[in-house]
Amino acid sequence: MNKKKANCAHTKLRKDNSKKVGNQDVEGGQNSSLVDEMKNVSQVNFIQQQIVEARDKLEKLKQDNCKKEMDLLMIKSIQNPNMLANLTNGDSIELNKMLDEKIKEIDAKIASLN
Repeated sequence: MNKKKANCAHTKLRKDNSKKVGNQDVEGGQNSSLVDEMKNVSQVNFIQQQIVEARDKLEKLKQDNCKKEMDLLMIKSIQNPNMLANLTNGDSIELNKMLDEKIKEIDAKIASLN
């Protein structure tokens, strides 16, 4: 019986339900390195999610910026028709898409008024 008491003296239950075995703290039966590893995995997942959200936001901002540039180009081309001569092929395609969208919006507004 005295030996059992001596063995139990090495493991003490604390108020926060963690155990102290020798010089190491054990929380809920898991060692602290496993808990640290789980925290690191959670932090990595959080950072990865933040990166995905930032990339999505960047892509949306790029699209908005392109649309605003095309709007500005349309306005400037009305004032100076020679501006369209210097467009790249990609810019011409984007401008045509935007013009088609604007025409569809105008047609839809006209149809709703009738």
